[in-house]
Amino acid sequence: MKFLVVVLLGAALGVDSATLPPNEGIEAFRALSMNCMAQVHATDADFDSIVNNSPNPTRQGKCLRSCLMRTFDLQKEDGTLNVPRLMNLADTFSSGNPQKIKTAEEIGVKCSDAADGQRNPCEMAYLYDKCMRHEIKARRLDIQY
Repeated sequence: MKFLVVVLLGAALGVDSATLPPNEGIEAFRALSMNCMAQVHATDADFDSIVNNSPNPTRQGKCLRSCLMRTFDLQKEDGTLNVPRLMNLADTFSSGNPQKIKTAEEIGVKCSDAADGQRNPCEMAYLYDKCMRHEIKARRLDIQY
């Protein structure tokens, strides 16, 4: 399993399937998520809902997304998506690949509008995650997280 920095939570990790077997990648992600899980009172099921892209996550599952995004500076204090940070992470983890940086920017700009009118940072993070997953699939990008 690959966690690509360009795309939200798992993205912020940069764990590549070539380096870790799938279960180890998930467990590395879980270990990095423990502080946020405690902060928002998320359960293992809430964590699994992120990994498995389960529909209709709990409030804690949505807040776990927000906490992780904030941990990696992908969500600003006002809840909005930090597109420049997304691009910076894409630059770092793609060794400066201009196409990947541009794609990260395009997805970030498009998905930053996904939470228009929403004020709750947990809901906003969930909507960003949902949009980014949709964009990855629509663009047929080889990214799993």
